Amino acid sequence: MYEPKTGKINAAPHSPGVYIFRRGKEILYVGKARDLKNRLKYYLSIKADPRIRAIVKRSDDLEYIVTGSEEEALLLEANLIKIHKPKYNIRLKDDKKYPYIKITGGPYPAIALTRNLKESGITIFGPYVNAQAVRKTIRALRKIFPIRVCKYKLPTSRKITPCIDYHIGKCLAPCIPGKVDAEIYGQIIQNVTKFLKGDTDEIEAELEEKMKQASRNLEYEKAKIFRDELLAIRKLSKEQAVQRLGGENKDICVVYRIYRNAIAYIIKVREGTVVDRESYFLETSENDKDEEILSGFLVQYYSTSAVPPQLVVIDKKIKDLKVVSSALKLDIRVTESTEDRRLIEMAYENARNELEEEVSKKKGVRDIHPGLIELSELLNLPQVPERVEACDISQLFGSEKVGSFVCFLKKSLSKSNYRRYKIQTYREDDPHMIYEIVKRRLDDEPLPDVIIIDGGLPQLSLAKKAKKELGKDIPLIAFAKRFDDIYLEDGRRVMIPKRSHLFSLMKVLRDEAHRFAITYHRKLRSKKIHETSLKIDGVGPKTTSKLIQHFGSMKKIREASLEEIKSVQGIGEKMALKIYRGLREYIQRNNS
Repeated sequence: MYEPKTGKINAAPHSPGVYIFRRGKEILYVGKARDLKNRLKYYLSIKADPRIRAIVKRSDDLEYIVTGSEEEALLLEANLIKIHKPKYNIRLKDDKKYPYIKITGGPYPAIALTRNLKESGITIFGPYVNAQAVRKTIRALRKIFPIRVCKYKLPTSRKITPCIDYHIGKCLAPCIPGKVDAEIYGQIIQNVTKFLKGDTDEIEAELEEKMKQASRNLEYEKAKIFRDELLAIRKLSKEQAVQRLGGENKDICVVYRIYRNAIAYIIKVREGTVVDRESYFLETSENDKDEEILSGFLVQYYSTSAVPPQLVVIDKKIKDLKVVSSALKLDIRVTESTEDRRLIEMAYENARNELEEEVSKKKGVRDIHPGLIELSELLNLPQVPERVEACDISQLFGSEKVGSFVCFLKKSLSKSNYRRYKIQTYREDDPHMIYEIVKRRLDDEPLPDVIIIDGGLPQLSLAKKAKKELGKDIPLIAFAKRFDDIYLEDGRRVMIPKRSHLFSLMKVLRDEAHRFAITYHRKLRSKKIHETSLKIDGVGPKTTSKLIQHFGSMKKIREASLEEIKSVQGIGEKMALKIYRGLREYIQRNNS
């Protein structure tokens, strides 16, 4: 490490603050610490993780900014990341401002789209997914409520000619002095506000009564207008409010990742209604932990949010949760209620689909199982594998050793490409049997793009030996049953997210390879039982099957003592004696 950095680290105070690693003028990494000296000293230690070591190695200078509290350090870190976008920080790929609907102040408010939340005296609703959604909502509202969209400051003494909206009944023309009472206009604005908050029952009831009254008065044209308004408001209400959830204002926030790719997904609940969703693609490194990514996103997003909710619900506890919550002045909680867990799952499902679509575009593939896309990201492959095969072995005390390969082609299992092998090696341990079937498979075309091995590091090690001997460059991974984690050829052990398509795909392949191997093993064993006879009067195939299942082979049956035969379940003392004597006679005949 360069001396300037070492000297600055040793001179750092035991205070909260932010530290910045630079290479020349480029900022590589910004971090915050409760204790700058302790945190920076850790960066000098051999215990630091690979990402930290890379930052220290590539930087040539260090600076730090002392703050008054850990909360201040947290917010300063977020601002510096937003401004400088350091290479090694988790950050938003885009800092998009979402559109809102605003209702201006004054006695005659107007309705409009805005992205500026710092205007004084306005009431805002949103955010919405895009500007088109806002404009569509405003157009629909204007069909129902005669509100102005002009930018005049009202009331005014200047003479204004009313626009066409007044003449076609879309506006009450508050621009004409004395044309409409401010109180009446205010009631219309109240209805607009109620609607945007999701409180449409009262409005619908009023419109329905007006429609009936007009119909009773034989004013059918007016009744038709009220009917159309009622239908429009009901339709728009469905679009605005996906479902009622109990009156809270909260955000459901999750982070989903496919190794180096990650997405933050927010479901927005306002007045108990799911009103919108937001998603942000994140830049992360492979060594970032999910909790770190989530924490970093929360700070960056909510530190600049103009209208934060009352509550943010997350699915996992993050480090320094109290500090983050205090700094952002937000109530942040880990999932508790059944309803929140359901929303968390909904957020994960949407996040997964969106991220997979993004990665698919990046990889230039379509019409392929998303688990294969995730596999390509895990193995850092230049192309998405289309043909993945999984292998397994089956035996019983060294008897009828068999191996299987099952094939997954693009979107589904391809049974016509399954393979099975009678294992020839004298070794009875799983790794050496895996070695044999992998070597035999790699000597046969067409080759798979990836091979999944049922087992752990010993099986993977001998499979690597097999492919090296044949000079084949096929990626191998081992998927262990015990922990549902995988081993890569570089020695890494990786936990696959349970919610991922890759996890589901690998379980299907592993279980199918096991089923196929077991089926073949049973078939051969059954055939052997039928072909093999003890040739002892009174001893049939069922008894022979029990003996083979217990001892594993005819050789071991013939070598068994009387007591060992008696120990076989389902064979009594008289039958055991008959078998033992019959076997002795057989041995004597063959030895004479």
